[in-house]
Amino acid sequence: MIALKNELIKLFSKKKYIVFLIIALAIVLVRFLGTIIIGGMAHWALNNGFELGKGMASVYDMVSFNVRVFTPFMVFLAVSDLFPSEIQEDTIKSVLSQPITRGRVLAVKSVAVLIIGCICYFSLYLMCLFMQLISGGGFNNAFTVFLAYVIDLIPLMGVVIMSVCISLMLKGPALSLLVSVIVYLALTYLSYYNGTVGSFMFTSYLEWHKLLLGSTVPFYVIVSKTGIVAGSILILYSISYIIFDKMDF
Repeated sequence: MIALKNELIKLFSKKKYIVFLIIALAIVLVRFLGTIIIGGMAHWALNNGFELGKGMASVYDMVSFNVRVFTPFMVFLAVSDLFPSEIQEDTIKSVLSQPITRGRVLAVKSVAVLIIGCICYFSLYLMCLFMQLISGGGFNNAFTVFLAYVIDLIPLMGVVIMSVCISLMLKGPALSLLVSVIVYLALTYLSYYNGTVGSFMFTSYLEWHKLLLGSTVPFYVIVSKTGIVAGSILILYSISYIIFDKMDF
């Protein structure tokens, strides 16, 4: 727990995460204000009276942006700070000098990245829920969307480990961040435009809730997709561990 706390302190001490989170929250705000205003104006055009509720915002509206764009980017930033930055600056030696195995160091750093990703992830959910409340939508679908967010955390773990694996192969935080983004975009492209190959990519299931919530997909299909996601995470983590364990610090 002490090791995890130290890694989180390193991340929280960097203001860029707060800046990017504020930018993302501003995007959500603009998006929902646009929905409210346009909906209200449409109601005014039809009924000669502006009504705020007619531009109701939905907590579900920003799920794709959050899970596919914002949170992966924040994860890539965190990975570049905890792995290649420390390796480049030799500060990782102080971590390894403690009575802790390399496997545990890798696990703790990966969990720290996941935690900061979750904080950013659910911050956007709360912002979306707030906008839904003030636009007159109440708590409609709030629990269902929250459950969708929780479910989508599983494939997001794959994004974390993928970025960790890439960062351990490269030198320099900037290069690690760039390559992580490029690889992620390539996998996402395959997920969308090549059904045969994309079906074996864990990035195809970042919005996993669409498969599991209210779905009529056969159980064996769900099991096979779960195996793809879990297998991808296990393989990437195993590769990351082998590389990290053999690195000379």
